Amino acid sequence: GVSDNLNSIIFTDSYTGYACGNLPYILKTTDKGNTWMSLFTSNYVNHYSIISIQNKIIAVGDNGRIVTSTNQGNSWQTTYHSVTQSFRDISYDGSQAFIVGDYGTFLRSTNGGLNWISIVTPVQNQLNSKSGEYIVGDNGLILKWGPAGEWTQIPSNTTERLLSITKDPSGGYYVCGNSGTLLKVKDNSVTTLNSGVTEHLKDIFVIRAGPVNIKYCVGNAGTLIR
Repeated sequence: GVSDNLNSIIFTDSYTGYACGNLPYILKTTDKGNTWMSLFTSNYVNHYSIISIQNKIIAVGDNGRIVTSTNQGNSWQTTYHSVTQSFRDISYDGSQAFIVGDYGTFLRSTNGGLNWISIVTPVQNQLNSKSGEYIVGDNGLILKWGPAGEWTQIPSNTTERLLSITKDPSGGYYVCGNSGTLLKVKDNSVTTLNSGVTEHLKDIFVIRAGPVNIKYCVGNAGTLIR
């Protein structure tokens, strides 16, 4: 078993999934999560986010490290980016990939993660998650990145660390964070929602179930709310 914190999980099909965390290897399952094997990356840093992009598995973590596998995790290549800040999240919108991290770090790739360019942000906060045009981070930060590259800071009415943002299929975005923080962002305005918990909420996911959307949040101390 694994006793370290796990930070991110993806599934590439109904059987195969990958997870990463505060450990120097990636976990892989080929049986829907019933059993897991360790894939050594030779990258002795914490990994905070993992994603599948164009038949590649890419994980990001401390000290500007990016690890990539093109053969289902059998081997890994480590890239040392010129940005040495820790990378907190990697995302993909179908055409471009993005990394966010410490001290306002924001990177973009237009070729499936082969090359990355730095984009200047107007903040020095730790950036934790990106979805669509929005990025969330420490001290209640919500940034909107416009189509011309302009930045707008959206008042969040909180100073809590915001850890995850995801798109709502019905419109807008949901955000979760420390101390049970749960927000709804729509049309550049923020509404505070009652999560009913005080634990740190680390990730949020919304799925469409018939005519309704179901929100799932996970966090510290085994917290799972919907």
